[in-house]
Amino acid sequence: MTIPSPTDENISNKPNSLTVQKYHSFVRHLRLTKDGSTSSRLRIAKHHFHPKVVTSEGKIFSTTDRGTGEAIGLTTCDRNKQSKGDDDYYIVGPNCSITTAEMHHNAFIGCGKPTLTRKSEEMAEKEADMKECEEKKKKQKLKAIERAELVDIHSQLDERVSKLLHDREEKIRHDYMKQIKARDSMIKELSEQKDGFAKELLECEKKYTEVKLKQGMSRETLSCDEWHYANPLVCKEVYGFPTFRQLKVFLRCMFEEFSEGGEGKFETALTIRGRTDVDAISEFEKCLITVMRFHLRPTIKFLSAIWGRDSSRISRYIHEWAPKLGDAGLDLSILHITPEFLKHAMPRNYKDLGMDNVCCLVDGKVFMTHECRQHNGIKRAMYCDKVHHAGVLCHNWILPYGLTVEHTPLYLGRLSEPALVKLWGSSTKRELELDGSNKIRNNQL
Repeated sequence: MTIPSPTDENISNKPNSLTVQKYHSFVRHLRLTKDGSTSSRLRIAKHHFHPKVVTSEGKIFSTTDRGTGEAIGLTTCDRNKQSKGDDDYYIVGPNCSITTAEMHHNAFIGCGKPTLTRKSEEMAEKEADMKECEEKKKKQKLKAIERAELVDIHSQLDERVSKLLHDREEKIRHDYMKQIKARDSMIKELSEQKDGFAKELLECEKKYTEVKLKQGMSRETLSCDEWHYANPLVCKEVYGFPTFRQLKVFLRCMFEEFSEGGEGKFETALTIRGRTDVDAISEFEKCLITVMRFHLRPTIKFLSAIWGRDSSRISRYIHEWAPKLGDAGLDLSILHITPEFLKHAMPRNYKDLGMDNVCCLVDGKVFMTHECRQHNGIKRAMYCDKVHHAGVLCHNWILPYGLTVEHTPLYLGRLSEPALVKLWGSSTKRELELDGSNKIRNNQL
């Protein structure tokens, strides 16, 4: 609704069809009616009222005093009938004449037409809806902008994070490759040093072997293959075997200590790796000491000086291995023979002389010993006329080609050989059948 500016003509016009009271109700509160019903009140903006009736806070006085009313041009038509004094003498209305108010009133109260208040409410609702839609659109637009900004920010963050990760991976890869190269170079240097050390070690071992081969008898040389190969006559003189290799083969065949393990069982304690005991000695060295004692008959002190051990230790080694060697000698000297073997092993010289039936030859052996000075009876019993010295006696049965297959235990040297043959023949019943019919007893051999 457009309300015209206030003029004296509009204010001074007298009412025609509307009463003064209806006019005041319309212009003050805009209570427009239809069919006797009252619509909601719609207040008019303050700029349609005179400035003197508007407070500094923007409020509008519903009434005013007589002096202010006359000053702004109010007339008796605007007088408040309920007033009892000059303070609320006039009713304050907008700057609109009665004729204009009536015209607007009649324009909005036609049959079937909405009232001004309803129209205003609908317009206000539409405006509110439009404002709400605009606000929603603004909010949606702001949300879309924020969403786009967030997407942009996330994309930038993802790019930055991916770049940082890529840079970090590149740095780690570069550092790793650098470390690998450094390690490879170190390994290469160490391998070169190892090769150099290996060559130096081989040269040192070669020089040491050359020096060792020129040495005399010692603990290290007496158990060294290279030394015995360079000195082939020593093994026969010291151990009684033609070669050092035959000695090792004999030990491997006769003793469980050397049957398994290969050449490692024939190492000395000085050459065994990881050995920390300075007094250690291998089983192979103990066996060599005992064989050397049996064959060469050196003194205990002499063995102690060669092998670098105390005399008591040398004695313990000999007492440990002597029974083992004795059992091996017994197994090798008392053999089971068959007629087929005797015929096959008969030398041609015997066959040419017609001595095909000869089985064994008996040979008496006397071993000289120390004289017993503590007991005179034992001393006389050990005296042997054959060697004119104290000793022990035994008989060996030897095949024609030289193999010993039987022997007696050791007896005191005073016993004669015929008496020993008679004694041994009466105590054993060993027989050999040569041709299936002829049997030869051991006392007839």
